[in-house]
Amino acid sequence: MTQTSTATHSLHLKHRVTASRDRVFQAFTNPVELAKWWAPEGFSDASGEIDLRVGGIYRWSMRAPDGELYVATGAFTEIEIPEKLVQTWQWEGDEEVTELTLLFHDCGETTEIELLHKGFDDRARADKHEEGWTGCLQRVAGQF
Repeated sequence: MTQTSTATHSLHLKHRVTASRDRVFQAFTNPVELAKWWAPEGFSDASGEIDLRVGGIYRWSMRAPDGELYVATGAFTEIEIPEKLVQTWQWEGDEEVTELTLLFHDCGETTEIELLHKGFDDRARADKHEEGWTGCLQRVAGQF
């Protein structure tokens, strides 16, 4: 896993998984597959609703170890199957809206997931998301 963060309150992660690009894209866009990995270690009850079309809404939820429910929601603004997803990102009850871009690079027998999450109000929020996304990317790799 390689990680870099910029001073503009964004994060950029790359993670390689041993699976075809089609399978990895499916893991991010199929609610049944998403529920298997979307939540950092220690979280539970991951689930997702996904309307995979430009303008389509998604809603992903997970429960923290302390019992608090976290729900991320937004809309897809760009979709290139199986190469790219761009979507708005907002936690329910929070005013901050950020942008999440996921790129799926075909590397033969592996796929590199490139994640860019930008538009955070402050560095601490970006760092917290980096921690969460790092855990999620490690978990998705374990699905293949």
